[in-house]
Amino acid sequence: MKPAQLKKTAVLPSKHAISSEEGTSSKNPPAKKQKSGKKGESSTVKKLIEELTVEITPSTNISLPPPSQATTSDSIDFTHLYQEIINAESLNDSASQNMIRSYYNFGKGLVDRLNHYKKSNRERASLILVNNEVREQLPEDITDNTLYKKRERARKIYELFDNIGVSRISYVKSFSAITISKLSWDEIDYIIIACTAPRSRDLTS
Repeated sequence: MKPAQLKKTAVLPSKHAISSEEGTSSKNPPAKKQKSGKKGESSTVKKLIEELTVEITPSTNISLPPPSQATTSDSIDFTHLYQEIINAESLNDSASQNMIRSYYNFGKGLVDRLNHYKKSNRERASLILVNNEVREQLPEDITDNTLYKKRERARKIYELFDNIGVSRISYVKSFSAITISKLSWDEIDYIIIACTAPRSRDLTS
């Protein structure tokens, strides 16, 4: 793949972005939002925060499958991680937590490999190496556009649950990975703040 193409598809989580342009352009809020009573909260954001901050009792806690083994070694199997996403997407809404977990694992794999390459390379070079590694492992019939969309979803889901705790995936009842990935970056940041410092929500009213 040509360097110019790699630059367009270099989409790791925002805290690892290599330029301010990439970090800000991907965080532009959507043109339309459903506002609720608090600044920064749409009705979707408000409901998701409620689900993520509810106290789970042993009787209502939902178990999740263990983290993918493909993310536990130095050489990450992106083919396996990608297939986990495809398998989860083929199931119905009752498996939405599995889909969220699959996207989280894919995002984690991207970040783990980025950190590995950054030990001996600059960040931009590391991003190119990660993209090459992913592209080489996946079938050629997966288009760059399709892969870009999967990475974008993985970015947001990983960023959210890496900050608030991966165990909170089991709290999600009403939202799919697709719905979460459609949130703006500003909304993702707002949810992280609300879930990690609940009292700070009162300051935004």
